[in-house]
Parts: sequence; C-alpha cells; structure tokens
Amino acid sequence: MRLQNSDETYGKSLKLYRPQIALQIQAVRTEKSNASTVNIEIAPGTNHRYDWTNKTTLQVSLAELPLVCCTLLGMIPRTIHKYHGENKNKGYELANVGADDDRTLSVFSPAGRLFFNFTPVEGFYMAEFCLDALLLNFERLTKTDLMNLLKQTVVKGLPSKL
Repeated sequence: MRLQNSDETYGKSLKLYRPQIALQIQAVRTEKSNASTVNIEIAPGTNHRYDWTNKTTLQVSLAELPLVCCTLLGMIPRTIHKYHGENKNKGYELANVGADDDRTLSVFSPAGRLFFNFTPVEGFYMAEFCLDALLLNFERLTKTDLMNLLKQTVVKGLPSKL
C-alpha cells in the first residue's frame, strides 16, 4: 500500500497491490462542476508488474460518492454503478459484507472484469480517502458531521434489503 501526496499534475492517491492486480484511488475534480471526487484505476499484472497502459479508469460521480463511502464504512453491504465512460460500457461494484472474500471492488468494461479483494485495514484507508474527497465539497462540515449525515440520509433512505 502506498499513499502519495498530490503534485502539480495529479491529486493525492492511494495505491494497493496484489501480485496479479493493482488498484489506485486518486483525488480528482470533476470537469463540469469542479467538485471533489475520486477516480478508480485498476490494472492487470503478472508477478507485481502492472500493465498501466491497459488500465481501466472510471470517475466516481457525486451521486455515487456517498454510497461508496457508506459501503466502505460498512453502513451498507454493497453498491453497483454502471454506464460509465464515453460509450457508457464501464462500471464498478463495491462490496463490504464482512468476510474476507466479501470485501471486493470489481471493475467491468468491454475488456472484462477485474477484481480487487481488500483487507479491513485497506478498507479503512480507502474509506478515509473517499470521505476526504466528499468532505471537500462542504465548507462547514467536520468528518464526524459528514459520517452522521451519511447515516441519517443515505443509509436511512435505502431499502433494508440491498
């Protein structure tokens, strides 16, 4: 795992690695509204050598970011988002059910589906990273306020069976 500060070109990022796959979550600003969100980049690999030229990249929308945060925090078990990319043919599913094999981020595109299983500690860093991105969109909220707001609005507003 590697946390990287922003530079003049790219926002801060969180990189996670497995022998066959790498995941990067990067802080970005949306093109249209200049709002804070994250990009998800996932690259296949072999023996810790990753093919970043054939990575799949998607931007988490502002409507999706609260659901991603709630899933990473364990407030909801999963969230699925489709119709990303120019051709609306990419998407992702994030699951955090609790068992080790049920903490997964999968990204799908015409090239196939890539899976990244994450540990509880990696989930902690992913949640903190995504919460920070969401928090930047609000001037007067603390992180505690944001988490309470997520619980009282997003979680309460979802059907009990997801």
